[in-house]
Order: sequence, then C-alpha cells, then structure tokens
Amino acid sequence: MVTLRNAENALKSVYLGAVTELLNTKINPLLSKIEQTSSDVWGKEIRKAASWGINGGVGAGDEDGALPAAHSNNYVQFVTTLKNLYGQIEISDKAIRASADGRGAFTDLLNAELEGLLAASKFNMGRMLYGDGSGKLCEIGAAATGGYPVSSTNNLIEGLVVDIYSSSGALVEGGLRISSVDRSASTVKFATAPTASVAAKSVLYVQGSKDKEITGLGAIFSDRDIYGLKREDYPFLTPYTKDVGGLIDEIDIQEAIDRLEMTAGANVDFIACSATAKYAYQEYMRSTSATST
Repeated sequence: MVTLRNAENALKSVYLGAVTELLNTKINPLLSKIEQTSSDVWGKEIRKAASWGINGGVGAGDEDGALPAAHSNNYVQFVTTLKNLYGQIEISDKAIRASADGRGAFTDLLNAELEGLLAASKFNMGRMLYGDGSGKLCEIGAAATGGYPVSSTNNLIEGLVVDIYSSSGALVEGGLRISSVDRSASTVKFATAPTASVAAKSVLYVQGSKDKEITGLGAIFSDRDIYGLKREDYPFLTPYTKDVGGLIDEIDIQEAIDRLEMTAGANVDFIACSATAKYAYQEYMRSTSATST
C-alpha cells in the first residue's frame, strides 16, 4: 500500500537523484556545455579569480643578453550572489489514497507530475540562460479586446504563473496564471483576471523571480557592469558584437570564431544563438539559393 511515508521515501531515494541529474545536464544544450563546480562558492557569494591578457615575462634577446623582466599574470575577481531556483510538485493525500491499490498507479501519477515539472524547468532554464538576470518576460499593456497586449510572446507559455509590475518597479498584482497565449496577435489571457488596473508599459515576471534569476547571456551582452566590475575599467568584459543588417552569412560567423580564437585563446566547438539569429542565417541561405537559381 502507498502511504505518505513511503511516498516521501520514494521521492527522496528514487527520484531525487534522477531529477537533479536531468536539471543539471539535460535541460538545455547550452547549459550542458557550461562547466559546473562548487569550489568557488563562499557563503552566499560566488568569487572567481580570472586571468586576463597574457603573462608579461616574455621577450626576444641576445644569446648572452639579459633575460626579459618577469611579470605576473593579470587577475580580476568576479563576484556574484548565489541564485536559488526551485521547482515544486504537489500531490494531495486523496490522490495517494486513490492510487493506494498498487505502487504502479502511484508511480504513474508521480511520473506525470515530475515530467510536467521537468518540462516547466526546461522552458524556464532555457529562457534564463538567454536572459539578463532581471527575470523580465515582456511588457504588458491595459486589457483590450482579445486579452492583454504584450511586447513579445517568446517567454510566455500557457500555465506559467506570473507577477505584474508597473514601469516604475512597483508590484501591481502577483500569482496570475496564464490561461492562453495568442502568438499571432501578441496577447495573453489569465485564468483569473487581474483585480488591479494594468497600465501601459507594465512588466511581466515569473512569480517571485524579479531580479533573482541567473546571469544569462543577456546580461553579458548588455552595457551594464557585471560581476562587480566596471566595463569601462575592463574593456575585455565587453563582448564582440557586429551589426549584420538582418542577414548572417558564413563570413560573419567565421569572424566571430576567429576573434575568440585570436584574442581569448578559445577553441570554439559549440554555437548557440537566439531564434532571431537563426532566422537571419536561414534568410541569408534562402536569398543565396534564390539568386543561384
């Protein structure tokens, strides 16, 4: 018989390790390429000493001449705070009683909930990896025919629970669950309509996540200071960018790879891009195909 006690034990001993492994390595291809370690965690902060440039103790000279002066590596310390990302499932005691006639029924119920949690985690982690850490999903405006207009539906999905903040950063209403997303009209509807008035340029965040998400590529490619360092003091913190005018070709990609290999000593074996960049490259391929025919 399935009871609350052995259900809890099953979660800890059978599912916890598998879920942790999936969240750490199989949520997103980009995440799987990022080295994971806890050696740089100090209390509530992450501190990482990073070298930049090259060692200065190198120089040519005569056979019996003086050796070049020794110079150490250049170091900076990256500092950021730990971020807590949670996922939670809930199974009522009634559901457990209903599946008490066999472990198989309970396992099916538990698997369904865990698969749903992992799907939600995959969606949100993928979004965070490309975000700027603020947790901003999109802007939202006042209710209109067809729902609430939003600036983009890329980060929205049915079932997501969100908070609405004003343009000044004040909480308007929290805990609203998205019931439908019209991706053609760029509107959303909520399972329960907001009781407060939603003004233009308001902002959507995942529930309780405002300014608490991980530092994603959006933060790295922004013009804000990062990891406790000022970009103006350390120009290498500003990543390479190029305005390609809407089309990305092989030369643009190769130039980015060459820049990394020449200036950072990197060995590029993985390319990640947004949907916009992907479509820009595909648009280039289509235009060259049409020209050749």
